[in-house]
Amino acid sequence: MSKASRMITCLVAAAVAVAGLTNPAAAAPRPAAPSRPGPLTVAAVTQDGAVVDFGRSTGVGRVSYRIRADGKTVHRSRRTSRVRVPLRCGRTYYVTAVAVDGRGRRSTPSPGAKLRTPACLDRTRPSTPARLTPAARTSTTVSLTWPAAKDKVGVTGYLVYRDGVLLGGATGRSYVARNLRPSTAYSFSVRARDRAGNRSKPVVLRASTTAPPQATGDVRAYVLTSDDDSFADAQQHYEQLDRVFPTFFTMTAAGDVIGTGRPTLTTWFQDRGVLVLPRFHTEDTAAIEALVTDPVARSYGARQIAAVVAAGGYDGANLDLEMTMPPTGTGGLTQAQRWDRLRYGYTVFVEEVAALVHAGGGLVSVAVSPNWCTRTDPATREVLYCTDSASTSTRRGRAYLFDYARLGEVVDELWVMAWGLHWATSDSGPVADVRWLEAVTDYYADLFEDRPDLRAKLTLGTNLYAMDWSEYVLRADRISWPGTAFPAAPTCADSARAARARTSYDGLPGEGVLVIDWICITRYAATWEHRDVDPTKFTAQAFDEASAENVLTAPDPVRPGAQRVLWYVDVRTIKRRAALAAAEGWRFGFWRLGREDQDIWAIDALQDGSLS
Repeated sequence: MSKASRMITCLVAAAVAVAGLTNPAAAAPRPAAPSRPGPLTVAAVTQDGAVVDFGRSTGVGRVSYRIRADGKTVHRSRRTSRVRVPLRCGRTYYVTAVAVDGRGRRSTPSPGAKLRTPACLDRTRPSTPARLTPAARTSTTVSLTWPAAKDKVGVTGYLVYRDGVLLGGATGRSYVARNLRPSTAYSFSVRARDRAGNRSKPVVLRASTTAPPQATGDVRAYVLTSDDDSFADAQQHYEQLDRVFPTFFTMTAAGDVIGTGRPTLTTWFQDRGVLVLPRFHTEDTAAIEALVTDPVARSYGARQIAAVVAAGGYDGANLDLEMTMPPTGTGGLTQAQRWDRLRYGYTVFVEEVAALVHAGGGLVSVAVSPNWCTRTDPATREVLYCTDSASTSTRRGRAYLFDYARLGEVVDELWVMAWGLHWATSDSGPVADVRWLEAVTDYYADLFEDRPDLRAKLTLGTNLYAMDWSEYVLRADRISWPGTAFPAAPTCADSARAARARTSYDGLPGEGVLVIDWICITRYAATWEHRDVDPTKFTAQAFDEASAENVLTAPDPVRPGAQRVLWYVDVRTIKRRAALAAAEGWRFGFWRLGREDQDIWAIDALQDGSLS
């Protein structure tokens, strides 16, 4: 090197040294890489990946992370928690996290974790079953069968659908679709399923249910919404029914309808030819008076009933408003005027309901309290039945609401509630003595003597329940009769309950002795169903041929000195009552189905429809 060249080199070195002294930043150290992320932990492992968490790294600027599996980056994330990492099934991995800053500088890998993904499952769907066959059909079921599907791992079962809705699964190659509507077409499909959850394409079949046997009977019966046994009983014997009255709805004083129907049960009966007329009911005396005496509420209530019938697809309506007429007048009205106002208002209410329901193609049935004619034999004090429908004895508090003739003109059925000769608060006795039932039918025969069209609308409604009293004889009197004053009633131990005279006559009329048993009730009657009556709990049992009812008696175990008396009906009772209805040309009905003596359904008149 020449002397000149050495001089230039020295000058450059000096310049560089001077520059370093005047620009300290140029000599600063390079920034460090991001810090090492915290330890990586595994939160979950699936067939195709894992969920991991790790500690945050510190670095200059924004830091991201690379998730490495066995040293290879498989995922990038800016998050440090619940990071989903894709992996392959059936393998073991060592997973770490590496932080990377904006300049691409990387941290050392975090402390890692070892994991193993589950074994690989196949992702190939099974083959579609070759065909779907309706092995058997009924009115409510379709039995399906199909051949086995194939899968490289194995078919674990089949999924069955009706009209696109999953019905259930089957491990075998058959399934029974239930609770279907009769005479209805459905689209059924079946998919095979394997262990991995893969599903085959569906095999499809369109099949229809059959038509069920149609009802041919003429029994008209109430069924209780609150009792599934009642509906089940009606379904069991539906072929002997003409119509049912489900107890769906209650009426209010303002005319509102309270309650809900059960559409599946309604269509079940209608599909089998049984008419469904829901009951619209109340026994609230004040509500009935407010409803039927107010023209606005009356008309509104009629419209509500008609609307419910139309919306529910019912075959009509059953009106069941029951009350005992008030004992006094009100608001300037005498008792007689008040009774007449109630009777008139109820009749107009029924007329309005009938007009609206008939306009929609429906029927109207009205439940009415029974009436009958009685007289007392002065020689024996025996109560005798008579046939005069105009007798003053027929002005009864439970019956006066019903203007039978005028109601009969506008409704399709007068359903006579022919029970209650003895009731919960009376002394014990037959609930519907067949001799009394004859008097009831005689009353309407006389009332409708010249109206066979109205007589054809009558149904003899009969009870199927039992009543169980507790009572004792407070005192027994024997007096010459006639000729001796009838004694005053003694007072029962419970002074709120008056003793009641039960009389019988010993000797020739007008020359014998009147026997008077003064009866005190210790417990009002409880209502029992036939199925719940246990004769072993009683010491004596007899079928009373005169009344056609059974009577059971026993000492009352909880009331010393009192006697338990239970009257109930069985197949012999119903056979007598059904024969009476048939002889008088009446239809026959029950309050109410469920828990009755099942032998009644074998009565010829109930089987062959001869009641109509």
